[in-house]
Amino acid sequence: MKNLSKFNGMVPWQSPSGFSPAPQGRQVRLPLPDSPYLPGYSTREHRLRALAFIDTYLAQNTPRQTAPRKRRLPHPAWRLGVHLFRYGFFWEAHETWERLWRQCPAGAKEYEFLRVLLQYSASALHCRCGRFPAAQRVAHRAAERLEALRKTAGNRNVMGIDTAKLARALEKYIQDLARCASIAPVNTPRLPLVRARRSS
Repeated sequence: MKNLSKFNGMVPWQSPSGFSPAPQGRQVRLPLPDSPYLPGYSTREHRLRALAFIDTYLAQNTPRQTAPRKRRLPHPAWRLGVHLFRYGFFWEAHETWERLWRQCPAGAKEYEFLRVLLQYSASALHCRCGRFPAAQRVAHRAAERLEALRKTAGNRNVMGIDTAKLARALEKYIQDLARCASIAPVNTPRLPLVRARRSS
């Protein structure tokens, strides 16, 4: 995995002990691009390589036809987006989740929740690029959307994410943004993944 700990003062995610992007009993290491794409800093060629990375992964890992399963597996775009976000590839995570979001029925719980994560990753990208006021504005919109979703969905676990913990993580992230100066580092925002239960 890429070490991003010195990249613009941001700290990459430590892999939560309870999360595995693969079914229980299997160890799968998902790939990462060479380096994060940063709009306004990276080259056009870098952007094209990042898009090609996403396209290639999804083409190779999205089944054309699936037989009925007792256990429904996460969509490859969801798994890849979480993986990219955890390691600080916020633009790439946003692009990946957006593809999945466009496939969801408008107004569905997953549709609204993915909009929260799209805004969360966009805010994190603004922060990574040093655009702190923009990061604050987008993060506030994400928090407001998440609060509205929690009032209507009535379920703390959406797509494997604990929404109560996510709300607290967003609140802390917004507080960090409010306190920071233009040159101060802000820790990478987090996704509170629900621990997978072992089947008996």
